[in-house]
Amino acid sequence: MLRLITGPLRRGVSDARALCSVAAAADTTTASSKQTHGFDLDIHGRVATVALDSGPANLLSFDTLSSLRTTLAELKDPSQGVDTLVITAKSPGIFSAGLDMKELYQPQEDRLAQYWEHIQGCMGELYSSPLHTISRINGHAIAGGLIVAMATDYRVMMSEDAKGKPCRTGLTEAMIGMTMPWWMQRLTVLTAGPRTAERCMALSPLMEAEVARTMGFVDDVAAGEEDLDRLVQKELDTVAKVPFGGRSGNKLQVGA
Repeated sequence: MLRLITGPLRRGVSDARALCSVAAAADTTTASSKQTHGFDLDIHGRVATVALDSGPANLLSFDTLSSLRTTLAELKDPSQGVDTLVITAKSPGIFSAGLDMKELYQPQEDRLAQYWEHIQGCMGELYSSPLHTISRINGHAIAGGLIVAMATDYRVMMSEDAKGKPCRTGLTEAMIGMTMPWWMQRLTVLTAGPRTAERCMALSPLMEAEVARTMGFVDDVAAGEEDLDRLVQKELDTVAKVPFGGRSGNKLQVGA
């Protein structure tokens, strides 16, 4: 699937080998942060965190996707010494509500082609990143928001928001009359299995976190922000025990 989404990406294996040696010598106390279009980026040692901040619904706007693609390319550079990427929402409540529908309504043809290339390219590059990628889902993850999560290696979702309302996720494209492109369909099948994928893509159910876990869309469910951080840290500790080259090399082969 990786090749079909993004074309030849085997150079990611050599990136992984180079980063393996760099990461071993990296100073884990180094830290940096910056704001860019649609998100904040914080780097602490080997872990980078993208905190989505593109309006109340964290829509995947043209500029957000473009900036995210640039960031993904920068982070996999061995000189960065980063081996793990965490994606979350800056403000809990909505992880992401997906695509920016203003880009799809009566668009200019050239602009639409560029936007769609950013969508497909960003998801393919996230899916094929040599980094270990984690979705820290601290709110609703709807449509494209769930696609982002499915493109990552580990997904943990908060069960309810601060007001006690259940957080939900689902592929709602069918509800607006949209046929999901084949690569989104394929990603869904790989994540949840053929039958579950078929029903979720065709019927657009919105699932609470525990249901999403039983269906395979998320790996763990957290009781709140504190528990979310605990489970993310547990995953970080697990990843730290595995040599970067071995983990990333096998990841890229399995996703090929």
